[in-house]
Amino acid sequence: PHVVSATPRLEGFALVSNDTATKVAQVIGTDPELENNMTDLKDKLIKGAYLKSDSDGVLVAEGLMKMLKLQVGDSLVLYGQGYHGQMAAAIYPVAGFIKMPFQELNNSLVFLNLKTAQRFYSAPDRITSLAIMIDKQSHLDETIHHLKKLEKYAVMRWEEMLPDMYQSIQLDNASGIIMLII
Repeated sequence: PHVVSATPRLEGFALVSNDTATKVAQVIGTDPELENNMTDLKDKLIKGAYLKSDSDGVLVAEGLMKMLKLQVGDSLVLYGQGYHGQMAAAIYPVAGFIKMPFQELNNSLVFLNLKTAQRFYSAPDRITSLAIMIDKQSHLDETIHHLKKLEKYAVMRWEEMLPDMYQSIQLDNASGIIMLII
């Protein structure tokens, strides 16, 4: 009860490179439409085209784009470890760039279509997480209680999954209050 939408994701890390520049990035495979419905990712697009369910392109966060000196249409090399320790390596065209609200995310995110990520990581039909949106914040504890009964899944609040981001938000809120007092 109370679940409005759910977005499957396959998340991992990989070395991403263009020409001679290389950086570690978080790679998120997702269903583009479901992701947009949950996080408004399409609204964060600053250049290029948003992903489609059948595309092999990637969306790169703006900070990472600058570090790697990427342009729309460039090739981005991903190199990492796949499912069961297999090597994961591929070249994808850059479809577009997104601007994330936090610098840490803006310097390290690459999005691709879920099926493309599953091929990259040699993990067909697998996901690492299912992001769930509920109708009201007041239903959170009840929803978590229902989900924990399933036992085969670990259920975590976003604050537990992203403690650094949570602390950044808390710090930002506290500094805003201090500014209001001043």
